[in-house]
Amino acid sequence: MELYQQILLKGEITADASPEQMELRLSGLVVKQQGLLKVYNPIYASVFNQTWIEKALLTCDQMD
Repeated sequence: MELYQQILLKGEITADASPEQMELRLSGLVVKQQGLLKVYNPIYASVFNQTWIEKALLTCDQMD
C-alpha cells in the first residue's frame, strides 16, 4: 500500500524486481514503462486515490 502511495504521489518510481512491485504489477494497478512504475490507468488513480489508501492502511493497522 505504501509503495502504491509513493507511485501515486510522485507519478512514477524506478522499477525493480521486488516482490512488492511485482504484486502491484500483477494486480494491474501499475505498469512498468521504460524502467519506471506508473499508475496504469487514470481511472484507477481516481478510484484508488489518497483517501482510499489512507482507509486501506488504517484497516491494515487495525488487523495487526
